[in-house]
Amino acid sequence: MNAEELLNDTKKWKKRINFLQQEFAFLSSLLEANIFNPEINDLFETLLLYKEEIGNITNESNKILDSLISHESHIEIYLESDDINFDHVFIEIHSKKEYDVTVFLEETNKFKIQLYDYIKRVVIR
Repeated sequence: MNAEELLNDTKKWKKRINFLQQEFAFLSSLLEANIFNPEINDLFETLLLYKEEIGNITNESNKILDSLISHESHIEIYLESDDINFDHVFIEIHSKKEYDVTVFLEETNKFKIQLYDYIKRVVIR
C-alpha cells in the first residue's frame, strides 16, 4: 500500500463520518419533533435514551474525525518529503484506523436500524 492509497482511504473515511454526523443531526431533530403517539408507554424516557446515545455517537464520531484529520496530515507531510521509506508502523496505524472506522460504522448502523424500527412503531399515523 502506498501513501496515495492511504490518503484516499483516509479521505473516504472522513466523508463517511461527516455524512454520519449529518444523519445523526437529522435524527436528533426528528426525535424532537411532535410526531410521536403520546399514549405509548415510556415514550419520552425511550426518546431521551435515544437522544443520549446520539450524543454519545456524535462525540465518538468527532474523536474519530479528529484522529483521521491528524492521520491525513501525517500522510500529506510524508508525500511532500523525499523519504522513500514508508514506515511499516505507519501502515499498521492506518490498518488500526481502518478497523476502528469499520467497527464504528457497523455499530452505528445497528443503532440506526434499532432507532428506525422504534420510530416506525411510535410515530403518529
